[in-house]
Amino acid sequence: MSKTSQTLVLIDRDRIDRQMRVVEQTLKHIKDGYKTVAMRAVNKTLDGMRTDVVRLIRSTYAVPARDLRDKLAIIKASKSYLRGSLTAKGPISVPLMRYGAYPRAPFISAPKGPKGKRHKGVTVKVRNDGGRKGVRHAFVLNSPSTGNAEVVRRVHADQRYPICLLYGPGHLAALRQDDNVHELQEQAMKRFGKAIEHEARYLIEKAGLR
Repeated sequence: MSKTSQTLVLIDRDRIDRQMRVVEQTLKHIKDGYKTVAMRAVNKTLDGMRTDVVRLIRSTYAVPARDLRDKLAIIKASKSYLRGSLTAKGPISVPLMRYGAYPRAPFISAPKGPKGKRHKGVTVKVRNDGGRKGVRHAFVLNSPSTGNAEVVRRVHADQRYPICLLYGPGHLAALRQDDNVHELQEQAMKRFGKAIEHEARYLIEKAGLR
C-alpha cells in the first residue's frame, strides 16, 4: 500500500498580496491590520475548504467524514508566517472495512441474521449511488498488528494462511488530478476574497474608522 501527499489549496504571500489590495490602504491606519486580516482570512478559508472537500467526496463515496478530515491536513497562517495550505495525505487505497463493511466483527461474534443463522460473507457499500455488494470469499478478521477488524481473503482458497487485507478505491485520488486541484484552488481564492472583506470590515468597524 503506497502513500502520497498532494497540496490541494495553497495561499502564499503573492496570492495574499493580490487579494488584499482592495483593503490595504484602509488597514494601514490599524496596528497589524494587514497581517491580522490576512491571517484570519487564510485560516477561515482553509477551514471552509476542508469542509467543502469532505462534502464533495461524501457526495460520491460512502465513507465516514472523520476518515476524510483525518487525511486533510491544514497548515495555518500566523502574523509572522502569512501562508497556509490544505494537503491530502495518507494511503492511496482505503481498507475495505471503512466502506461500511458488514459484519463489523469477526465471524464468531457476528450477529445472527433474521432466521437465527450466523451471517455469512461480507458486504460493503462503496458508492452512494449504488447498493451494498458482496465481496467474494471475504471474511472479517481482527488484525494481528492493530487489533482492528478488517476485511480479508485467503491467498489460496484451499489453505487457511496466508491471508491478505482487502482495499477499496482511494477516495482522495480524484482530488489529486490536475484539473480538480486547479478547480479547488480557484474556489479557495473566491472564498478567500469574501473572507478578506468580512474580516477587514470587522476590524475597521472595531477601530471606529467607519
